[in-house]
Amino acid sequence: MSEMRVAMQVEKVAKIISGAPFPSKQSLAKARKVVESLELGSAPQWQPIETAESATPVLTIGPDGVKVAYRYDGRWLSEIGDELWVVEPTHWHPLPAAPEVP
Repeated sequence: MSEMRVAMQVEKVAKIISGAPFPSKQSLAKARKVVESLELGSAPQWQPIETAESATPVLTIGPDGVKVAYRYDGRWLSEIGDELWVVEPTHWHPLPAAPEVP
């Protein structure tokens, strides 16, 4: 993966981890580790969306982009700000562990 693509993925994952539009340096560092581990194959691989458990938030990817979402009543939902959106992911990945709070 090119460095530009890695940087874009790191920023997306950092926003998801932090829940902020402008992630901290700590969130960016954690996100880089997640992206690099996915690239190296040391982390769980993306799975078909049909294999995800219901009501468990996971990292999803599909036409809507990368989102944290969960399945409820047969639909995939993602909280974006204060709104709940229906998304149509094709694959899922477990969420990374949360960073330690100092």
